[in-house]
Amino acid sequence: MSLRTRSRKTLILHLHPKTLKRWVKTFAASGVEGLSTFKYVGNTPWLSEPQIEQFTAWLDERVRSTKEAIAWVEQQFGLDYTESGMLKLLKRLDYRYKQPAQIPSKADPDAQAMWLKRYSAKRGL
Repeated sequence: MSLRTRSRKTLILHLHPKTLKRWVKTFAASGVEGLSTFKYVGNTPWLSEPQIEQFTAWLDERVRSTKEAIAWVEQQFGLDYTESGMLKLLKRLDYRYKQPAQIPSKADPDAQAMWLKRYSAKRGL
């Protein structure tokens, strides 16, 4: 197995190759008990459960931008989120970005009717 193949496999697992090697080495030396000594517990979230409930209720009122959400959280709770941090929080709370469809702002109905008439004539409709 080449180094390139190993890298792809660890990328699929979302692990750094050194992390995987350390885990294998620990397992070989101490078994499953050795792996459980890592006691990894993720980051402590900035917002408490009641704050998250209040935040999601505010988000559900209408469509919001990330910048609006950052400003609201800072105003309500005094927490300063970065844009990438807020995007991660919104994703974790299962909110997704949807790009609005573009609509011509100043369409000329007469020009559109003329174009449709010419187009229909060309197509034989």
